[in-house]
This record gives sequence, C-alpha cells and structure tokens, in this order.
Amino acid sequence: MTTKQPKYPLNVEMTRDYRLVSDGRQYLVLERYMIDPTKSPAFDPAKMSADKREGWREVAYYGLTSAGLAGAIDYVSMRSLGGEMKLAEFVTMVRRLRDDIRRVIPVELSAK
Repeated sequence: MTTKQPKYPLNVEMTRDYRLVSDGRQYLVLERYMIDPTKSPAFDPAKMSADKREGWREVAYYGLTSAGLAGAIDYVSMRSLGGEMKLAEFVTMVRRLRDDIRRVIPVELSAK
C-alpha cells in the first residue's frame, strides 16, 4: 500500500484517519480513504498496479481563527468516536480525544 501525503504549509495528523491542514486562508480537515484501483472501470491489469493505496479528501473547512481551530477539533472528535457505549463513557472519550488533540496542537482555545 502506498501513501501520498497532501502538501500544505500546516499539516498535522490529528488521528490515524484525520489531518488538520491549512492553506494559509483557512483550516481544512482531511479524511483518509482507501483507493482500490481494481474497482475502476478503466483498470487494466496489464498496465496498472493493483496495489491499494490511501488518499486524503477535504471534508470540512473552517476560518483561520481560534474558533475555527476549535471547530475542526470538535469535528474530528465527534467523527472519531464509535461503537456502543453509555453516555458517561461517551463523554469521557470525547474529553480524552479533545485533550489528546489539544496536546498535539499547542494553541490556546477559548472555551465557549
């Protein structure tokens, strides 16, 4: 499997499946997805590799402000949680994930 990393001035891995990037005008959240070339109608096994690879697609956009950064962190936090759990477990997981992300991105965020 090959990986092509997106090129942005700011490129931070928030979780295994999400990255926070900035193009200098806004924050963008990128989501990882798998590309299987054999599923393409144009796939020709004689000319193309059948190796799966990962790609990154833009899934959310936020203003280049501390509020925008907080929104991006919230987006990734909510999208990264899954499975069956009780409310207390869910709240604990959200707080833990946000704390982990904020440790990686050392920016002061105002709580609303």
